[in-house]
Amino acid sequence: MGFKHGQYINNAGANPQGGPWDGGQEPWQKDIQKEDAPLGNIYVTMLRQLGVEINRFGGSSGTVDQLIT
Repeated sequence: MGFKHGQYINNAGANPQGGPWDGGQEPWQKDIQKEDAPLGNIYVTMLRQLGVEINRFGGSSGTVDQLIT
């Protein structure tokens, strides 16, 4: 189907929730440093590779070009 396999794509960055807990404020209470990409982007990419003409799926914002060979 033309997908690149065996990879990890980190769309959240190295520090999405402010890092590990250090005894102070909980990490989930801190401001997010970078937005995650919507999961729907993967579905749009997969469906397009299967020949389905689709531009959006759920809350998608585009495709994941790193998945396509």
